[in-house]
Amino acid sequence: MAKRFSFLEAVRFFFHRALRKSLEILSRKKSSKIYSILNNQEIKSGKICLFAHFDPSNKIREYVILHLSELKKLDFEIIFISTSSLNSSEIEKISSLASCIVQRENIGYDFGSWVIGLNLIKDKNAKEVILTNDSIYGPFSDLKLNYLEMQKKNLDLWGLTDSFEVRYHIQSYFLCINEKILNDKRFWDWLNNFYYYRSEFKTLIVNKYEIGISRFLLSLNYKIGAFISYYDLIEKLDEKEISNRSLESVFKNPTLNLWEILILEYNFPYLKRNLLTSQRISSYKRILWKKKLFKYTNFVKIIENDLKDI
Repeated sequence: MAKRFSFLEAVRFFFHRALRKSLEILSRKKSSKIYSILNNQEIKSGKICLFAHFDPSNKIREYVILHLSELKKLDFEIIFISTSSLNSSEIEKISSLASCIVQRENIGYDFGSWVIGLNLIKDKNAKEVILTNDSIYGPFSDLKLNYLEMQKKNLDLWGLTDSFEVRYHIQSYFLCINEKILNDKRFWDWLNNFYYYRSEFKTLIVNKYEIGISRFLLSLNYKIGAFISYYDLIEKLDEKEISNRSLESVFKNPTLNLWEILILEYNFPYLKRNLLTSQRISSYKRILWKKKLFKYTNFVKIIENDLKDI
């Protein structure tokens, strides 16, 4: 039998919803202050990487520098966008890697940084743009192999993994956007409706934009896809494994819930940082990652040093 709500409960429900909506509207902004643009070199390539960064200790960590170096090897010019207060010695760490270093107001999360970056390159005739961030360790394998394989698929938007959490989407820690989308006025109109929300509305940003970009481009009939399909991952699980994992767990974030399969069975280049830093992760998994990455000795040391410094 369906639950019946009393009049008082209904009033309370609508009041709370109206209050949350009001707070959401009051907290959002149409722009983010840019505090500085440094090392601003002329963008000559049509291939640009927008790298979103935040560190509570105002550091650019070793794993981030390694990631930038590998992205540079793909011949992408890097625009580094940080919401941290970086001093000159930190900025110097990446001055040879980044064509532009932007420091901005800490609102809007990573997608807010990407919006800033996309607007900076809007008139640069970009042919391909990678959106990525500091939420991942790696790449452990040659990223160029992943990149070249995805180029063959002739997709308009692609990433490394997809997910059915909330709704189907390409996971936003690594997205590659092609020239067709970058030349589409409808994309820019959608992008310029972005709102910079405060930290308490992170879920809203994830749903509207990080998931929303996939949903929006699908609605325009663009072709999107992932290096490793979620269905391919599920096929690696036998019935016993599926029964041992709740369906809710299986159909959530594959980079957190199926990371062992990604690393063992596929040429997957990354490990999500919050797999090791989140309080929700079991101690078993904290130990297990070393066994899975045992052959990447240098990276294991870098990750261990990073974890000690959190």
